Amino acid sequence: MYAPIKSLTFEYEIGAIPVNKDKRPIIESVNDKRGGLRTVEELEDWFGPTGSKQAQYLAAILDSPTPLFALDLDGNGLTVFQTKILPRCSECLQKAINTTMKTKTQRNGLHLVFRYRLDDSPEGIKRHDYWQGGNNDHNGIELMGRGYYLCERGPGYESLIGPEYLVTLDKDLIKELLRLLQIFEVEMTAIEELCNGSNRLEQYYDQPNRDKLVMGLSGYLHKNGLPEYLTVAIFEHLIELVGGDEEAESRFRVIRSTYEKNPKSKEVSGKDYLMDAIKNNENLFMEINRQFAKLGYEGFFDKPGAGGTTTNNNSNSNHDSSSRNKSNRDKGEGELEKAKEIFVRKYSAGIPLAEQIKIGGRSMFLQTTACLVAE
Repeated sequence: MYAPIKSLTFEYEIGAIPVNKDKRPIIESVNDKRGGLRTVEELEDWFGPTGSKQAQYLAAILDSPTPLFALDLDGNGLTVFQTKILPRCSECLQKAINTTMKTKTQRNGLHLVFRYRLDDSPEGIKRHDYWQGGNNDHNGIELMGRGYYLCERGPGYESLIGPEYLVTLDKDLIKELLRLLQIFEVEMTAIEELCNGSNRLEQYYDQPNRDKLVMGLSGYLHKNGLPEYLTVAIFEHLIELVGGDEEAESRFRVIRSTYEKNPKSKEVSGKDYLMDAIKNNENLFMEINRQFAKLGYEGFFDKPGAGGTTTNNNSNSNHDSSSRNKSNRDKGEGELEKAKEIFVRKYSAGIPLAEQIKIGGRSMFLQTTACLVAE
């Protein structure tokens, strides 16, 4: 193990520290070793044949002396990233992700490591958890940055692409990656809030109601402009919540079939069928509208609950429907301001490969060159 560690730290100027079997630094303080390369004598003491036996792993320091950040794709996080996030990246970002330094981790996850320029991000890139799957701490998508270290060498770790291929991401590609991760986080949070617990979709995903819920919900969401991948994600999450579904493939075939149809046609079910599937739960219906209006899908803006209100059967409101709808739209756009850049379903006919996003309440188109064009 000593030779590749020596190469990592000296040839490629990646700061490193020794960690024990619990992946904790052997040195008293990680900060004591930031800001400079290790000496050969230190490396021999930590990893040489006569050195400290406590050093089980070598961890790369992510902000010194070479500014680095990494994606830690643990467990199912690797599959989720590859299927849900990577396909939405521009061709340039996909190439960077596929060719940069990669390390296979102990649980068959992956570390993707990138270099960045301090001039582009003088305060560094901060750590953030973007996704955590189920109740398992080892299923996740985590951005690791300034102030952290990442185990890269040692038992159970395998270098798939070495540091000689370390890719430097420019600020536009970093912005694109962080934006897509943020969008994914917001989407998955909305789905969890919509599905998990009593009085949510999980309550209605049982037999013999499953077929009806799939048909009713996918039809209503398709009619109002929610993209297919999010509808699929809802039922993937529901299937996980209930511990599996022997007819899962059949459920997804129904979704695909629904989305192949014209959303305005009578073949696609609407509100009435959905309400039957959720036992006329008005609060849940409003929550569905609220969550997807919050994400910026305009088809839900004028629907009941889009502004975050809840139904009250004892309420005697004097406001007319137009006032309520205006209030809901205003509140929905306020949510968009908080979310900053939110993915929307449409594509611009006049700008090839541009996706429409919302920045605040304003529609814009993001091209693969990361150029913003006002609608």
